[in-house]
Amino acid sequence: MVRSIAKATSSLMWLLAGLVSLVVGMDLLHDESPSISVSGISANFEFAIGYLTVGALFLLEAALTFYGKKLALVLSIPVAVLMAVFVFDELGELWDGGMVSLKYLSLYGAMLFASMLTSVLVTWSSVGAGRTNA
Repeated sequence: MVRSIAKATSSLMWLLAGLVSLVVGMDLLHDESPSISVSGISANFEFAIGYLTVGALFLLEAALTFYGKKLALVLSIPVAVLMAVFVFDELGELWDGGMVSLKYLSLYGAMLFASMLTSVLVTWSSVGAGRTNA
């Protein structure tokens, strides 16, 4: 029961992050006016490709997490490490008295939670926790 709820929670978090990333990428791709520019040159296309790629990877991660495949660890472990670095960076800025945006801290924390939950779920399902030998 608890494993099913954890699996659904983790998969839904990956799914939501993937869908948001895909929507942002599609919006950047179809935007006529340059909303992102580097040295005066529009960079919408490059950012759109990046968002679409990350969105597709997160949707794949949602499916792999839901079905408990070991391949889910290939993406969840690096994302967990990266998000932990980002969380500690934000907390370090807060400790130094700098400005910290709660939206970024909550985003990094949520993705860290989803990555760690995925890693635990996939690792436990591969060692056979809760299974009986026939």
